[in-house]
Amino acid sequence: MKQNHSRIAKAIANYIKGTYTAEEKKFLEEWMNEDVKNQALFEQLASSENLTKELLSYNSFDSDKAWHRFESSLTGKIRKFSFSKWWYAAACVIILLSSLTFYFYKSYQSEIREQEVAVLVEGKILKDAVGEILPATTGAIIITSSGEKVSLDDSFKINLKGEIVSGQDSAVAAPVLAEESDYYELIVPKAKIIQFTMFDGTKVWVNANSRLKIPTNMANNERKIVLLSGEVYLEVAKYKDSKFYVECESGTVEVLGTKFNVYAYGNRFKTTLVEGSVKLKNANQEKIISPNTAGIWYENEFVVSKTNLDADLAWKNNIFYFNNYSIQRIARQIEDWYGVKVIIGEEVAKSRSTYSGELRRDVPLREVRKMLEYISGLDVKIIGEQLNIQ
Repeated sequence: MKQNHSRIAKAIANYIKGTYTAEEKKFLEEWMNEDVKNQALFEQLASSENLTKELLSYNSFDSDKAWHRFESSLTGKIRKFSFSKWWYAAACVIILLSSLTFYFYKSYQSEIREQEVAVLVEGKILKDAVGEILPATTGAIIITSSGEKVSLDDSFKINLKGEIVSGQDSAVAAPVLAEESDYYELIVPKAKIIQFTMFDGTKVWVNANSRLKIPTNMANNERKIVLLSGEVYLEVAKYKDSKFYVECESGTVEVLGTKFNVYAYGNRFKTTLVEGSVKLKNANQEKIISPNTAGIWYENEFVVSKTNLDADLAWKNNIFYFNNYSIQRIARQIEDWYGVKVIIGEEVAKSRSTYSGELRRDVPLREVRKMLEYISGLDVKIIGEQLNIQ
């Protein structure tokens, strides 16, 4: 059989993945029958699950270092295959398998990272000396593109160099890569809230239970943040001829100097405009909204309508403002602001009743319990770190 090295490598890789075709099976059988050395190579590679274990054992928390060490170890492996007829095929297969192994490793690492992020987002319940559950305070976590975690207890700035500067004007984090692909991920856990200022003077308030990506190197003609999930309020400053963008799963908010709020959790999306003008856009459509209106993502399109600014901006103004809200919607706000778990009884959950009320957010959970019980007539109790509604 004429040696087709890339075909041999692909067929063996597909065999190990369990995705090989009948044609590839026949091809491999013919290739192995041709030379006993081919059979030996196949058996060695087909049983090499240790490649994955080997790569992970190098360094489970530093993918670049693990890959470098594993890549270096390949040189020794390849040199061992000195059979003149098929050394090249062996090298192709090992390199292909290494790439495949690294792909699975990266997927594994990504899964582990998401689990870690989920824990960070849950945050910690805040209590005073006598055990009162307290409202959210200022705080967040910055994760650099290299995975370094930096805790922040106060507002911060991002300067023109891309450095995170604390209230004491000292850099607590700096870009890892001097290129456009570098970014920070900002995690604001439950029971936390944060405000920061960008190099251009743009001010951003971030609600509890939110995640953002912030590029460290912004070109003069494009400034942006990526709202992965959560809620932000922005006062965007004018800067040269540069536009400002907020990217979300449902689309992009394009800004020219304005004040607005963006709420985005999965496919739930709402942009409320206070001042100026913004454009909502995605691959299929564009909508411009004016002050005192909101754009909502509904049934695969942007719908623009009048909105209640007091309700939409209540979180930023440090107020609970329930305006004909379902008990589930109220529960989500309480969980995010206090970090507790809200348990809703089965009969209450089935009800279509809505509730209205207003209360400052800087009060202990027991005050919210009283207000909720008053406006709903339901039985609301704090049990440990849970709020039970029956």
